[in-house]
Amino acid sequence: MASNSSSQNMKPSPDNSDVKELNKDERIIVIFHLDTNLRNQKLDEICQIAAQCGEKEFQVYMLPENSFNYNASAANGFGIVQNGTKKQLIHDKKVVNAVSEEDGLKKFLEFLRDQTSNNCTALLAAYNCLTYHRYVLIRLLIKYNLLNNFESLVLGFIDTMKIFKEMLPIEEIETEGSSKKTYELKDLAKQFLNYPIPDTIHAKINVEISVSLIEKYKYDIVLMKKHADDLKEFIRYYDLRSTFGVIKKDNKRDAAFEGYLRKMAKAGITVDKVENAYKQDPTNGIPNLLKDPLLSFTPKAIQKINDIVKVCLDNRPPTTRPTSLVVSEPICYAGGRGFDSHPAQMSL
Repeated sequence: MASNSSSQNMKPSPDNSDVKELNKDERIIVIFHLDTNLRNQKLDEICQIAAQCGEKEFQVYMLPENSFNYNASAANGFGIVQNGTKKQLIHDKKVVNAVSEEDGLKKFLEFLRDQTSNNCTALLAAYNCLTYHRYVLIRLLIKYNLLNNFESLVLGFIDTMKIFKEMLPIEEIETEGSSKKTYELKDLAKQFLNYPIPDTIHAKINVEISVSLIEKYKYDIVLMKKHADDLKEFIRYYDLRSTFGVIKKDNKRDAAFEGYLRKMAKAGITVDKVENAYKQDPTNGIPNLLKDPLLSFTPKAIQKINDIVKVCLDNRPPTTRPTSLVVSEPICYAGGRGFDSHPAQMSL
């Protein structure tokens, strides 16, 4: 789906109060979507990546090692068939040419590199990006040691669902006998685009719907600035969460503790800094680190964090963390690619 010229060259907002200052030089927006085999951010394998940047489109099929569950297959139409000793990926019951997950991610990075070749970086935008897509993507980039390459190309993430909620006049839609406002992409496509929706919606269709909505309603850069999330900060949080995240007895994460980890990541605290503080002073090192005014933690919160972190550090083998994240300074500082150091205009 090609973009028109008026939507490609959006002018930066004259308002310079945004702390992220995304309006000084070239920044591109890449709309993307992932299809997966389980719809589970901790276990998912990717079967399709689709993306669009301006008029440039990208799509790759990837063969998961494990089968699809019913919900995932019913939603995206993908599955796996056995052809002799060979497994093949199918979509809507037809075999499609698929590469390995690692090769598919490398092809996606090549697409991003081509789009950012003119001394610019990308912001990746997807529906449910902040709660789902970025977790799956970062986990698998770490698995295949591709995070460094990704970070040299991408500045941050944007969740288009938040933007659609602000920019679109959603009407109440009758759903199973009740009226409610729905922001599902398929419902937005029906209401605002008269888009013919197939029974299964895969990544490429999701990208087409998102791009069409953004083009039709003249996507405002002010909204873009408001909803952009820094990649550096997210990687810090992801590493802290992977290392110290707490699972409760009901198999749900400790939301309050994860809120503390988000604050720590925002203040620039990394796993390495926590480890070093503990090594230098096992009693007071972590509490002193957490007394940073940017954190504004209560004594009770500091005590809780200290207790949990000490247990994790005392019981965790030194090789547990992914190699790509074990560095003296956080990987997210590579190249100085932060919102403050590399602001930009955006074009879709």
